[in-house]
Amino acid sequence: MPDDEPQPVFPVDTVPPKPPLPPTAGRTSAPRKDTRTTVGSRVREFVTLPIAAIAVGALVLGVIGGVLVRPPATASEEYRALVKTSSQTAAELTKLNEDFDELEDDYDKAKDDYDAISDRENDIATGEVALDEREAGLDQREKDLDAREDEIDGKEADKDAKSFGGGIQIVGETVSAGTYRTTEITSGLCYYAWLASTAADADIIDNNIVEEGTATVTLTSGQVFESSGCGTWNLVG
Repeated sequence: MPDDEPQPVFPVDTVPPKPPLPPTAGRTSAPRKDTRTTVGSRVREFVTLPIAAIAVGALVLGVIGGVLVRPPATASEEYRALVKTSSQTAAELTKLNEDFDELEDDYDKAKDDYDAISDRENDIATGEVALDEREAGLDQREKDLDAREDEIDGKEADKDAKSFGGGIQIVGETVSAGTYRTTEITSGLCYYAWLASTAADADIIDNNIVEEGTATVTLTSGQVFESSGCGTWNLVG
């Protein structure tokens, strides 16, 4: 090797590798174990273990310190916000309860008013029934009075048919046929006559004058009879 060729430089703590031996016929050389790698690995393991332990200890101390140093939960903003929200919710709940009580009072008052109105309506309905019954009674009474009045009118008409006063009468229409007698004559002159018709100038068929006492006549259907000053003629037969 020439003298001016540069020589390789190896670290101080390492040994330069030996050149490999030439192969021997019939035997294969086993590779040499690199003792440098084993030594270095042990050194690194020796150094790494304490470092890891130190790191774990520091982590544990940090967690414990964080727990010990951390402020109480009541001092946090979240806790104060939660307390504020809880207070607002409690106030709102109180207000809702007050509103509910007020609505309940209003409901009770409205129910009382409704019950009073219902009672009044029932009273009115009862009064209407009573009025209807009274009205029905009055209607029946009116019918009874009408019937009584008709009965009285009938009796009066029957009485009128059995008696008559002065003037012209048509027998069978305004008076019934029959025998009539006057009451005691007080006028001093009782005049009566049978006429041919109701005309003012009708002919006189027969007539008579009675000054005192009573007068009696017999009337038949179809005759026209006139009297004056004789009082009342009453049917006697």
